[in-house]
Amino acid sequence: YQSLFGYTDGAELSNMILADASVQGYIYTGSLSGYARSSAFENVHVTGEISGSLNYSGGLVGYLSGGNVHYCSFNGSVSGLGGYTGGLVGYAPGSPKIYHSYSSGSVAGSDKVGGLIGLLQDNSAVLSDCYSHASVSGLKETGGLVGYLSSGRIVRSFSTGLVIAPEVASDIGGLLGKKVGGSINFCYWDVETSGQLSSAAGTGKSTAALQQRINYENWNFYTLWQINEGSNYPVFQNLSAYTVQQAVTLADLEGEGTAGNPY
Repeated sequence: YQSLFGYTDGAELSNMILADASVQGYIYTGSLSGYARSSAFENVHVTGEISGSLNYSGGLVGYLSGGNVHYCSFNGSVSGLGGYTGGLVGYAPGSPKIYHSYSSGSVAGSDKVGGLIGLLQDNSAVLSDCYSHASVSGLKETGGLVGYLSSGRIVRSFSTGLVIAPEVASDIGGLLGKKVGGSINFCYWDVETSGQLSSAAGTGKSTAALQQRINYENWNFYTLWQINEGSNYPVFQNLSAYTVQQAVTLADLEGEGTAGNPY
């Protein structure tokens, strides 16, 4: 368990900035936690280099078993010689909830490699309103956002990073490398910057299209996202209001109130 806190169980880590982290480990390697069980990460932002010699390497957490990640980010390089490597989380089983988080830099591994998550698993797992600008390289099951989706839901998220793989590689995608279960709704990848025209799921669009609000179906540009149209991809507004319960004006929200299109 190579990381700042090693192994966490039921921990709550919030309002932290970790700059220029440098972590080298064998298995379960991350900046904050190598293995996090039922732990919560809130408003944590990290820059640095994470390197694992075997499985479960992530910019924030190597192995996230359940728990919550909200408004967290990693900017830097993550490399794992084995599988389950992600820009934010390497392996995410046990019904984790990951919201409003992002990554940039580079991610490299062998299999189950993702710009944000290496592998997302469990029927109740949720990855919602997230993005990755990280470049990604792998040998199989490699995607710009998620390498492998076993089960769970991915909603309103996008990726733009270059996805690199040798010609003999398998299950390589602009957004998602491999999908054996679960669902993906209202998610996109940039077919130009990623160098990938296909994905296991999601919708590929041009750079110009992804810099226009109209092309993000059922996204909340009222209180969550904002975009400088024609110049940049969407970024988050001030998310401090999302840390506590608050009154919501229904007229300001879009959606149908369903699991696939909640607001």
